[in-house]
Amino acid sequence: MKKKYHIAITGTFDVENYGDLMFPVVFEKAMKKRGLNFDLFLFSPSRTAKKALDNRTTVYSFQEFEELHKKHHFDALIVGGGAIIHFNSIRVKLPNGDKYEEYRNIDSWYTIACLAAKNNVKIIFNVPQAPFEFSKSVTPLARSVFLTADYLSVRDEFSKKNILRTFQKNKTKDVLVYPDSVCSIACYYNKKELTTKAKKLVGFDGKYVVIHFSRVMPEEVESVLVKAIERLRRDGYRIVFLPLGYTHGDDVAMRALKRKYRLDCITFKNKLSIDDMTAILAGCDIYIGTSFHGSIVSIAFGGRALSFNYYEPTLKNVDNYRQFGISDYLVKNYSELLGKLDGLLKCPASFKPSIEYNLARVEEHFDKMHSIIVDGGGCMIGGYSTMQNELLDAIARLPGYDEERLRDVATINSLKKDNDGLMMENERINKEIEYYLNELDEYKKNYDLLINSKTWKMTEPIRKMKDKIGSKWRK
Repeated sequence: MKKKYHIAITGTFDVENYGDLMFPVVFEKAMKKRGLNFDLFLFSPSRTAKKALDNRTTVYSFQEFEELHKKHHFDALIVGGGAIIHFNSIRVKLPNGDKYEEYRNIDSWYTIACLAAKNNVKIIFNVPQAPFEFSKSVTPLARSVFLTADYLSVRDEFSKKNILRTFQKNKTKDVLVYPDSVCSIACYYNKKELTTKAKKLVGFDGKYVVIHFSRVMPEEVESVLVKAIERLRRDGYRIVFLPLGYTHGDDVAMRALKRKYRLDCITFKNKLSIDDMTAILAGCDIYIGTSFHGSIVSIAFGGRALSFNYYEPTLKNVDNYRQFGISDYLVKNYSELLGKLDGLLKCPASFKPSIEYNLARVEEHFDKMHSIIVDGGGCMIGGYSTMQNELLDAIARLPGYDEERLRDVATINSLKKDNDGLMMENERINKEIEYYLNELDEYKKNYDLLINSKTWKMTEPIRKMKDKIGSKWRK
């Protein structure tokens, strides 16, 4: 009888954010394609509840990992993907919540990896992102997870660099870089069926552009986005505002922008499921937005995409667009949006993403994960002891870090004081400039009044004669 595996996958599956919710979906389909017989258990930092935007699936709290392991004996823990490999606290709005609250991201990878190591469960990284360089205080903790993992892969080069920086000279490990696993999504869905569904959701049969932005979009960016929408409307496109991150207040921001500028665009009154979002992305002609996975999914199904970043510098989509060979369509600063959009509309044939190459790379990644689940050894012996020792050492060093933090605070306060002084001086100079500009404006008004007056025109012959006499006299 074929063995049945029990696999845990951890991530932020308890928040309403499209890309994060797709990782277990794609992983499950990829493993079934490879003939793996398994049950998949989802884990996240919050309390046990139904998966966000998908009431069919349960997401367990990381606190239940050991209890469920005793019952089912997990063969592997899949970590990620998504931008979860960091120790920073983030603020999100949980499902059915009405306010933003602190979210313990650390429990989505570090804490649960420790529990897996304690129980000798394989740890497999499913191309997550390590978006920040690790601080001195947490570097040993992060390193202990990386060294204990059976398979370590990330989705971009700067994540690899951030991880490699944590290793000591005598301790290192291969860090593999593969495209995000959701790049393979078109292999598991029928585009025709998705497009039919999308037409019902948007309420019309025609070409449309999906636009995505969040509540943190600066006000000065709005006018540029509105101009882009007007340009698309002139070219015959309908506009669909797609809230891929309810957890970040996308839907509220989109309805507010629509009201403010009285835009002719489609918004959604009720929350969309992740299947709805996939259908709308699959059916669009163009995607413009900040979402990493909005770009990936639209490209996978044959659409065009512009990554719309508000300001430089940004790392979110740089490697993503580089891997697809479409870096020209990365809008690094909002001021570039209209020019990039114009190029995309005038030369649609120039948009040629390397879909097949990226797909082959993702398939290679899934093959390696499958092989480790079926054939690979258990979690590194002594891995949990290493984690414990690093944690105890970090706790012992806390007083030193407190002193370092106090010194940093003192430096920051000093710099702030200097900055306040510079701001006051800058304000004084600006007031002087404003005063002189007002004076200049007043002189210009008087000058305009003078040269346009009747007296000035009547005395013109006398001035000319005076100029002639003066020139002869000088000679």
